[in-house]
Amino acid sequence: MAPTLQQTQAIYLLPLRDDGSPDVAGEYIYLPPPSDPAYKIRFVIEGTSSICREGSLWVNIPPKGQKFVRKNYTEYKLTPDFNRNIEIDIEIPHAGPFSYYITYTPLPKLTTGKSDVPEATKTKVWYLDVSPRLSVQESTLPLKSLSIISCLSKFMGDFSSDWDKHLHGMSERGYNMVHFTPLMMRGDSNSPYSIYDQLTFDKQIFANGEKDI
Repeated sequence: MAPTLQQTQAIYLLPLRDDGSPDVAGEYIYLPPPSDPAYKIRFVIEGTSSICREGSLWVNIPPKGQKFVRKNYTEYKLTPDFNRNIEIDIEIPHAGPFSYYITYTPLPKLTTGKSDVPEATKTKVWYLDVSPRLSVQESTLPLKSLSIISCLSKFMGDFSSDWDKHLHGMSERGYNMVHFTPLMMRGDSNSPYSIYDQLTFDKQIFANGEKDI
């Protein structure tokens, strides 16, 4: 039997400060597109950090195969350790904006008198972005290759007679992706974001309704 090649699993380190904030430049966490096998993000916390006192790391990255629900956080207990850092590995199954926070009980103040018992507290929420994987005809595209223009769909005119010339003009200016404001029937304000009926396309643009789509 021929030997099989084992695929390595990449791990991205995310060190956290004593207040739970990410110890990275600008505190902005930007991760590459998901891979196969899935790579991991490793939260690294100093074992003697005060946030480890009755602490828990809460992350809303869903396990593989589960649907992402923004309010659903998974708890990872933080056990203080004077000899090593605490490391928590979490697989990244798909792209999206995720977040984490930490709950812990602060250390009591040093005093010779009576001190109040600290109450459990929660840090602010920090965010991490996992880039999507884009492809055209089975070829992967880096996000930097996109040149996107946003346009107000209600000013595009009739779909059958006006859109081609507008799209051609955008292409001539070097744009390769178009972001449209909602194409549905608008409300009384006529704002492109004031949708009257989410199930009906704008009849001023699409005279034949869904047949034009």
